[in-house]
Amino acid sequence: MKTLKRTILSPVLLLVILVPIVTLLIFNLSMRIYVQRTFRSELNAASLLIEKLAKQELGDIKNLPDSSRLEEAAEKIMQKIRNPKVLSSTDILFYLGDKPIYPVNGDSMDSVLLRRIAEKIRSSGAARTVSGIVAGREKYFLVSIPLADKSGEELTLVLLSQTAAADALIRSVNLILIVIMLVGILISVWLADRFTARVTDQIRQLSLASERIGNGDFSQKPLNESKITELDLLSQSIDRMSERLRATDAQQRTFLQNASHELRTPLMSIQGYAEGIASGVLPDAKKASEVIMEESARLNTLVDELLTLSRIESQSFAQKTELLNLRNLLPEYAQRLGGLAVGQNKKIKLNLPEEDVFMTGDEALLAQAITNIVSNCLRYARTETSITLLRQKESAVIRISDDGPGIPAEDLPYIFERFYKGKNGCFGLGLSIAKSAAGLLHGTINVRNINGAVFELAFPFVRR
Repeated sequence: MKTLKRTILSPVLLLVILVPIVTLLIFNLSMRIYVQRTFRSELNAASLLIEKLAKQELGDIKNLPDSSRLEEAAEKIMQKIRNPKVLSSTDILFYLGDKPIYPVNGDSMDSVLLRRIAEKIRSSGAARTVSGIVAGREKYFLVSIPLADKSGEELTLVLLSQTAAADALIRSVNLILIVIMLVGILISVWLADRFTARVTDQIRQLSLASERIGNGDFSQKPLNESKITELDLLSQSIDRMSERLRATDAQQRTFLQNASHELRTPLMSIQGYAEGIASGVLPDAKKASEVIMEESARLNTLVDELLTLSRIESQSFAQKTELLNLRNLLPEYAQRLGGLAVGQNKKIKLNLPEEDVFMTGDEALLAQAITNIVSNCLRYARTETSITLLRQKESAVIRISDDGPGIPAEDLPYIFERFYKGKNGCFGLGLSIAKSAAGLLHGTINVRNINGAVFELAFPFVRR
């Protein structure tokens, strides 16, 4: 497995090496093509002018001129073409057949070069084309111009240009480019190394912070500051996660304490009465048994609510998503709670619209949320609890209200917290379960006081 530093440096090194090499190759290829085209173009343009000048200086070239006349004509032609506007880097040679007659025997010219020129003259014949030749390490371009023919030997004017100056310029530019590229590679590698070192160091800090959080240490920030946006966002996310885990850990501790307290009370009562019956201290065993049964039922209800809340909040609740008609379901829920209302000498009032109102979700979760809220309202209502169904824009709203004294202002922010009990409260789990169930149904739950407590559950409305 490769490290992050190696993963970043490998493509960077490959890029900073390959790109300059490819650039250098393209530059050299382009320059070679440019030099060849330039030489060919200049020689082609100059050949017409020099042929005209040669014919003017040599006069009647039907008879082959002697070497002194050729030398004089060549000197005059060279003086005229040394003008940079005509051609500034060209030598003139006269060949008779395949032998140079000016300069005489080629003077100081390399014999290999003279032989190559003669070979080109023989191969090109009367065609006036620009050709390239190589003699030793030097490169040349030439064009041959036939002037006269006598006894099968042809007088040929040869224009010869050497590419040494252009090649030297290309080599100099290549050297400069290579130095620049080497410096650029070193700087790029250094910068990439510094950057990856900084990034890996910050990632290492984030990893250590995550490990500390996993071990239950929420005291340190994962990263003080980062100039890299993504790492800064990651640090902030880990920090927020740490805060949520800290709050969750505190809630779990509180939950365990409250749960232990709620479980201990009925258990102590059951234990006390059971010991009293066993020792024969209690004279009325029947009454003691009834208390044990009541406390056992209370304990069973508490355990059921704890299990329900645990399944909902751990998202292990197996949801069955289906289309729900609230207009048909709410009367069923009211009927289930009818016995509770009658036992408290209160009633449940339904206010339903004429048209059906649909939502999607798990019917058991919906029933849990509504029955918990209705039973809570019945506990505090004077005479009546109302269930109203209505549609607001794209939401299906279930409004549950009572005609009781309302919820004290100091209790409103906390009534959905686990084990938070108001006056005459039971276990403090019913409303917490209702809120969690509404969340799983993609809904919201709110509470306020309007002539009593008013709960509103809003779910996404579905058109049928």
